[in-house]
Amino acid sequence: MIADRVAASLAERVDLVGSAMVRSTADALLAALESDAALLRVVWEELPAVRQRDRQRALEKRVRELLTVYLTARGSARPDPAITAWVLVMAMEHVAVRWVLDRPDIDRDALLDEITHLAAGVVGG
Repeated sequence: MIADRVAASLAERVDLVGSAMVRSTADALLAALESDAALLRVVWEELPAVRQRDRQRALEKRVRELLTVYLTARGSARPDPAITAWVLVMAMEHVAVRWVLDRPDIDRDALLDEITHLAAGVVGG
């Protein structure tokens, strides 16, 4: 299941810091989504939202919790690490899913560079 692969990949990266953590996490997310793009398309675009909402929210929650712990442990300057985690998770998820499904003319490494640049300022990089 994609959700389990993403959560496991993220848990393996909690020892990384700053931009290395961001890039590695984004790479793991893309790899998990790319591994079954056809299923992702069905779940994301074709199934009624109600059928996939619980699984999607459960994954988002697991990832947000990991990121909140990471930000708290690193002494984030953000006033509420849980809010910061929510924003980053939602942004990264949407960008990654749209890249996998839409396949814009953006190289995978260039995408990872941009995601890293955007998020590293928040997590420290």
